[in-house]
Amino acid sequence: MHKHTKHKHAHPLSYISQPPSPAPSPADPADDWNSYNSTGVFNVRTFGAIGDGITDDTEAFKATWDTACQVEESAVLLVPYGYSFMIQSTIFTGPCQSELVFQVMWLV
Repeated sequence: MHKHTKHKHAHPLSYISQPPSPAPSPADPADDWNSYNSTGVFNVRTFGAIGDGITDDTEAFKATWDTACQVEESAVLLVPYGYSFMIQSTIFTGPCQSELVFQVMWLV
């Protein structure tokens, strides 16, 4: 016969993790800047990034980088506010033709 005695140490409580909160709704695409305009701005959304927090946007980021890197004047790679982009570990390589700024927009 087995006799159970009280333990003198506490067992940690088990918690079931909650699913991640849903990705924010994408902003209105009409608010996006053009892929390239007279100020040299390249928007990742114009190159196919979805920004729904589920879709892999890596290829769109790489395409934006490659295009912006080839222009001869200064360029900005723009990651617009209001989206949840998912990209895999990526190395953006150069050298670029000119100065390239990687600009991520967000609210503080």
